[in-house]
Amino acid sequence: MKLQSVQMLRGIAALLVLFYHIVSIENLALTENPTSADIEPLMAGIWMNGYAGVDLFFVISGFIMVYVTSAGRGAGASIAEFLFARITRIYPVWWLFAAIMAGYYFVTLGGPTRFYSEENTQIVSNSWHLAASFFLLPQPTHPVLGVGWTLVHEMQFYIVFAVLLLLPRRWLALGLLVWGGAVIAGALTGQTAVLAGTMSELFFSPLSLEFIMGAFAGLAVSNRLSPGMVPWLALALGLVAFIAGLALQPAPTEFTLIWGRVLVYGPPCALMIYGVAALEARGDFATPRVLAAVGDWSYALYLSHFLTIGAVRRLFPVVGNHLEAWGLPSQLADLLRPGSAGIWDNILLNIACVFAAILVSWLTYRLFERPLIGFFNGWRRRLFRSNEDRFRPAPVYATAAP
Repeated sequence: MKLQSVQMLRGIAALLVLFYHIVSIENLALTENPTSADIEPLMAGIWMNGYAGVDLFFVISGFIMVYVTSAGRGAGASIAEFLFARITRIYPVWWLFAAIMAGYYFVTLGGPTRFYSEENTQIVSNSWHLAASFFLLPQPTHPVLGVGWTLVHEMQFYIVFAVLLLLPRRWLALGLLVWGGAVIAGALTGQTAVLAGTMSELFFSPLSLEFIMGAFAGLAVSNRLSPGMVPWLALALGLVAFIAGLALQPAPTEFTLIWGRVLVYGPPCALMIYGVAALEARGDFATPRVLAAVGDWSYALYLSHFLTIGAVRRLFPVVGNHLEAWGLPSQLADLLRPGSAGIWDNILLNIACVFAAILVSWLTYRLFERPLIGFFNGWRRRLFRSNEDRFRPAPVYATAAP
């Protein structure tokens, strides 16, 4: 059963990341206008910590992996089918937007990289950067499309979890605890970094603990551990703690981006997911359709939004200048030039970014992503001779953050 409540949380996670990056876009637009030195961006406050949407995505991933494998047939074909479903779900849409970003860099910079050290020397070769980006391998820089760093973690999650599927189901919780213990031990000995550049930094990243938290929430729901008011209390506590984290988490530092985010956002996200999923499973939670729909588009939204809002930022002043040249009063043209006097230019920019990002994600889902899901589901059934939906790849979050 596809849990619409989890789709809702995916949609919320994607919107949080979208709003977080609109903060950056609005700041860039303001800095490009010399008259806007004293103007503050409208998208501030809790949206400055909107990168927590990534943490919510990671916890959701752990939950979903346990939930969709709860009726698994054991090792062998099941694990191969699981990996086939995950790989075909992650890579095609990623390749689409990574290729668009690489093409943009080729046109503007002459190569698919823009990452340099403080000495202004290139950190990695163009060819390696492009290969590592497209195959989602650990690297010392962000992938060609920055949000892809989260997908590097996602693929590691899936591989480790596939290994855990070799265990009898009753030992899965123990396997998750051993994995978590290994991650904590490695991280505490310094084998981690904000951006995982090596396999060891990737494996020992505390972000894996968020996946494990979600997996335990999935075990609780799969085993129907939801007595009485417990799911409601978990949902309420998780929601309050998550919002408090958005409001109170300090500006990003090395600590907050490694351990801080895991400690502040991981447990509340696990509580929220357990709460809504347990309530839906017993028929006590109705998911708003619009949020469930955004959840369906969340992977496309996650991957496409920064390209989309970046294009909006660049187009706004160009359109404003042209309209003024064609006779539009400058006061009206200023509405399309962020940093002008007043707040309406900021409001219009933010609204345009949100609507454009959602529109592009919807079109991507309908015209590209959903047809591919059907295509690969057909191949999966033929390859593994399975007409069941045990490993049906529901839309993933996909994963940008700082």
